[in-house]
Amino acid sequence: MQCNVCGGETFLDMNGRLNVRCAKCGSLERARVLKMILDESGILKKGTRVLHFAPEGGLATYIKGIVGDECYDARDIDIERYQHVKVSYFDLVEACHTLPTNAFDLIIHNHVMEHLPCNVTAVLYHLHRALSDEGLHVFSIPILNGYYEESLFPIGAEERQRRFAQFDHVRRFGMIDLQKSLGMIFRIPDTYDITKRFPKAVLDDANIPGYARLNYSGHTVFSLKKDDLRLR
Repeated sequence: MQCNVCGGETFLDMNGRLNVRCAKCGSLERARVLKMILDESGILKKGTRVLHFAPEGGLATYIKGIVGDECYDARDIDIERYQHVKVSYFDLVEACHTLPTNAFDLIIHNHVMEHLPCNVTAVLYHLHRALSDEGLHVFSIPILNGYYEESLFPIGAEERQRRFAQFDHVRRFGMIDLQKSLGMIFRIPDTYDITKRFPKAVLDDANIPGYARLNYSGHTVFSLKKDDLRLR
């Protein structure tokens, strides 16, 4: 097994999952699947305009190395925690509507939407609006057993942990009604099976565990095109 993001061969445990976090670049299952999708799409080349929220270290280094510093735009609300890449301050809750239309060829965010205390449909709409006509919107969200639930009311860290599986989350996407939440914003398949896209040997080599290959979960990576938006 080898991390397909950085080439690392040692993996560490993460939140009860054994040997899933790359010891070299910190990539998780979803980051390695995302990298496979980007490579397959051929979208990354010199000059590709990238908008990356909460940039993962390994992915940021890999993507920026291809597209160039001037075309890689990393953003977050907490810029102090980043050492591996330059990150500009951006508050998706307050400023998502200011993103320029058709400005980016690739937009990436992993496990960001669950943190935003606002109408998440509006944020996803504006992110997709900022995508170029031939662009790709790639992301993952926490999809858990049961139904969609959110609370913008200040319920406290303990209650957020109980309801949304983490103290700073304000929502969870549910497996049962995913088509009635995310599926009403974008055209998404009824089921998820990454083995139909990549051979078993490739998934094995990149250390993608079985639970991250089948069925919707927090490890699922969505890759959507401009016309996958349902909100017209």
